[in-house]
Amino acid sequence: MADPQAKRVDLSSNCKTISLRVDEDDFSATFSGTDTITITTSKNLNPVTLTAPTVADGILTISSNLSDLLKGVIKIVINDSASTTLATFYSIATCDIDCCIAKLVESAITCDCHCDKCKEDLDRAEKIHLLLQASRYAAEQEGNYQDAVDKYNRAQEMCTEVCACGC
Repeated sequence: MADPQAKRVDLSSNCKTISLRVDEDDFSATFSGTDTITITTSKNLNPVTLTAPTVADGILTISSNLSDLLKGVIKIVINDSASTTLATFYSIATCDIDCCIAKLVESAITCDCHCDKCKEDLDRAEKIHLLLQASRYAAEQEGNYQDAVDKYNRAQEMCTEVCACGC
């Protein structure tokens, strides 16, 4: 059975840096200048291609300002100079939805209504969080890009829905 850490995507909390944990046996110690990383997301279907950096201690780090790109479900493909796919990674970038969850939790904490509205905000935040976790699982563990996109989009819809019930 493969090491579960062998292929993992870690995004910084500000969605500006991606670190890929790779099995160094799958790659040479350094990538050549002609090897590429192509990043596509469900929110930005125009792929961005970068020259691959080196792998150090099994971690390949892409440190450029990717915050405008990294939204939604992410597909990262590493190709060698002959355009042969060496590895494909899937994950999700949640920065835009994390803000929504934080606002809902803050609203629930500061709520002084004498009805169920406060609980509704907290329940909504919890459902959004769970959908993001399900999306991450579909992407990273199952490699199911479409299922991850569907769950992510539902979480995003829940952030933009306005409850009409009032208090």
